[in-house]
Amino acid sequence: MALLLLEPVLPNKLNGLKQKALVLAPMLEFALLVLLLVLVLAPILVLVPESSEVISVIVELLRT
Repeated sequence: MALLLLEPVLPNKLNGLKQKALVLAPMLEFALLVLLLVLVLAPILVLVPESSEVISVIVELLRT
């Protein structure tokens, strides 16, 4: 909202911020996906004795 109010005052700077946001958004999304996978897989690997089988099942699911 604040950026919309500043648009008439700083159009060039705002356009630069929009471009940076468009470039950084996919990288941030990928980083959050990796973080989520780590947070989900870490307890499974610790708690499940047959963790190698779980990993192979997850890899097979990701391939499809």
